[in-house]
Amino acid sequence: MLSFVSLAFVQKGKSQNTDYIDSLLAYVDTATLNIPHVQNLLTLGHRYTYSTPDRAEPFLIKADSIAKLLEENDRMDAVIQSHFGILYHQLTRYDKALEHTDRAIELFAKTGITQYQAITIQHKGKIYGSMNRDDLSHQAFTEAGKLFEEIGDQKYVNEIKLSLGNVNFRLNNKEKAFEYYTLARDGCLEHENFNCWETASNNIAVIYTDRNMPIEALAIYDELEKFYLDKDNPRLLAKTYYNIAEVWDESYRDDKKSAEFSKKALDIRLTLGNEADIIDSRLDYGRNMVRLKRNREARIHLKEGLRLAEKLDNSEDISNAHRSLAQLYEATEDYKNAYQSMKIHKELKDTLKSQDIMSQIAALETKYDTEKKEKEISLLESEKLLATQTISSQKKILVISLVGGTLLGILSIFLFKLFNQNRKQKIALEHAVKDKDYLLREIHHRVKNNLQVISSLLYLQSENLSDPAAQDAINVGRGRVKSMALIHQNLYGVDQSSQISLKKYLEDLVVELFDSYNLHGSNVELDLDIEDIMVDVEILVPLGLIINELISNALKHAFEGKDNGILKVSAVFNEKHLSIEVKDNGIGFDHNATKEGSFGTELIESFVEQLSAKMDVISDEGTKVKIHIPLEINT
Repeated sequence: MLSFVSLAFVQKGKSQNTDYIDSLLAYVDTATLNIPHVQNLLTLGHRYTYSTPDRAEPFLIKADSIAKLLEENDRMDAVIQSHFGILYHQLTRYDKALEHTDRAIELFAKTGITQYQAITIQHKGKIYGSMNRDDLSHQAFTEAGKLFEEIGDQKYVNEIKLSLGNVNFRLNNKEKAFEYYTLARDGCLEHENFNCWETASNNIAVIYTDRNMPIEALAIYDELEKFYLDKDNPRLLAKTYYNIAEVWDESYRDDKKSAEFSKKALDIRLTLGNEADIIDSRLDYGRNMVRLKRNREARIHLKEGLRLAEKLDNSEDISNAHRSLAQLYEATEDYKNAYQSMKIHKELKDTLKSQDIMSQIAALETKYDTEKKEKEISLLESEKLLATQTISSQKKILVISLVGGTLLGILSIFLFKLFNQNRKQKIALEHAVKDKDYLLREIHHRVKNNLQVISSLLYLQSENLSDPAAQDAINVGRGRVKSMALIHQNLYGVDQSSQISLKKYLEDLVVELFDSYNLHGSNVELDLDIEDIMVDVEILVPLGLIINELISNALKHAFEGKDNGILKVSAVFNEKHLSIEVKDNGIGFDHNATKEGSFGTELIESFVEQLSAKMDVISDEGTKVKIHIPLEINT
């Protein structure tokens, strides 16, 4: 009997054998009512549970009916109930799954089969996980773990630790999740449970990446790479290379290394032929090519990724492909196609959000319909039991039922109208926000283009001037225009319409200034230490002009007569203040002596006052300018 009991838990994942199933179907059609008949019905039901669950229920119901006729013991009843629990979990009928699972747990406890009692409690934890009830899932896994420890089943103890790690990860308790994953990884390796070990290892690497600990994450992925090479598992090897590429991208911002591993993943996936995986790698490698300015390769891979995504009708991948293509088009100054791709990306993104909401509503409606049917069945059974009562009692029940049904119908109509009204209002608001977003992005795009035109006109004017002082003045003006154009360029390229990444903006601004003064490849070394925070446009416009002036002055005057130099720009947010520092090791200057009559200095001081900021200038072994700006950041 024990080998029969284990059937409820070990069949998942076994390949379907058509001949074997056909023989079982023939057997159950002709067999007598005995225990082997019940066992074969359960085998069929369990195999269909994981392939076509809608076909499984009749076999389990028939097995249950025969077992009752044979007056079998609690052990067989526990097995049957566990099968029902697994089936209804697959069918997402969670209340029914819990009902049968609780019954199975009770019967396994009664018969003293602790191992299968614990396995069934473990399954209960998985049901709660599917219901997003992580508190109850954690409780069930903990209870199952204690039972496994009591009987010394270390294999299942390790799997429970892995499950508890997953629950804590979903609860955003990363420290506890990491602790459980580490215990599971060590235990699974010791007991040669490699499926458990590799899952725990991957999850630990994800946490290391999230903690910005790339060395540790890459060490884990190195072990997994060797493991998959040894086991000849190209699919998971490609996934590992894909994850390694992500570490090099997110933690090191090393586009070349990221592209190297992204290409390895792509090459393997192309040989395997899984189009969904190929799309992921095509788009990932294409994004790397955009950042490396290898635009021809980027276009090939992004276009092919988009073609496959459209073939599979995968809206999310289509959206991501258009987002990357928009970045490519913008980099090649094809602004028309950049705008079109970004527009498609935004429309699909909004559609996916709406589909997610509708899926949740559909799930609730399905749950409501299921519960309603179950209540109707329960009501019919109650009416059958009451059939022997008097006719007057039946009339009273009928009147009450009709009144209740009428009230329920009225209430349902009212709730439907209210829901429909709220839905229409929500859709109208979403369209209004969407239109506003498109208008703002178009405005920023046009302002950026106009500022670029102004900058180009100033450049052409400077080329026709022979006076060096006049040329210099116009070039300074171009720098100020570019600092404002960068802001609108960044606003055009992000989802938010009022905030920009300070780190990206300042890095782009410094590169522009180095280009303007032809300093790439020179002996002036650039040191950037900028905290990545989001800053409002009303702060960034004057701040950008201030930093433009400071860096321009340093590049023009600080290193006269020097063979080399260092220019450092730093930005740190601390205690509601943004501290900006521009420092060089040049010849220094007398701030008081140059203050009067200098338009640049007056401009800086004017914007410092506008920002209610404080500025300190120190000339000691070079020049250091510190600016402290009061600033609050929404977190």
